[in-house]
Amino acid sequence: MSNFLLGDLIGHQHPNTQKTLKVGIVIEKTSSFCTIKWIWYDKKYYMEDFGEAFKALNREFMLDTSRHDVHDNAIFFQVLNSSKSS
Repeated sequence: MSNFLLGDLIGHQHPNTQKTLKVGIVIEKTSSFCTIKWIWYDKKYYMEDFGEAFKALNREFMLDTSRHDVHDNAIFFQVLNSSKSS
């Protein structure tokens, strides 16, 4: 995970199916962590069809900002679009 750059578009992948569950942008990067602002999530996977309670929880938590240890290889993130210019 340490190869992410500020501004990269990141996908949080399901560990078994590699399906993208959430999409976010790296808004902060240090040598020990990166902060991601989530901008999209798979509403079907996170059970939004099952009622208002799920919708309310998803609105509260799914598009939040999260901080991740850059040395944690157990997190299934993938760069979807790099901020690095070619």
